[in-house]
Amino acid sequence: MSNKPVKWYENMQSEKYRNQLIYKIEKSIPQVVQKVLEEVGFIEWDPEVHGEDQWNILWKNQRPSLGEFRRAAAYQKLIHIPKTGLICTKDNLARLIKKMKQLYGKMFDFTPLTFILPNEYKQFIKNFNQEGNEGSLWICKPSDLSRG
Repeated sequence: MSNKPVKWYENMQSEKYRNQLIYKIEKSIPQVVQKVLEEVGFIEWDPEVHGEDQWNILWKNQRPSLGEFRRAAAYQKLIHIPKTGLICTKDNLARLIKKMKQLYGKMFDFTPLTFILPNEYKQFIKNFNQEGNEGSLWICKPSDLSRG
């Protein structure tokens, strides 16, 4: 066995696509990601043109299965950042930012005062009823309802 490093394209089946960077998407991809990939030279995988394994990046919205990781060749990368769902809901994001404030202080002091209800209801009412809060604007975001 050789100790020579394997280049990402050495296992590509077709010589035609050996120097072409190809991304494959499952369902959807954020438009900004697609734009960046194409600006740096990637083309989108096309089932009518490319073989099933002729891609370099697979963008998935869900976590890839262990089998998908095992089947991926050395030149293929599966794009999914584990645990990103934790920052995709406002209540989880608020919890994480509060934890970061405890650990790192003012560096994470860029969000408005936030309460996660019903757990922090008493703190919310206490703050809401404080003098000087008359006319203050409060925003209520329902949990897990995809309301922006």
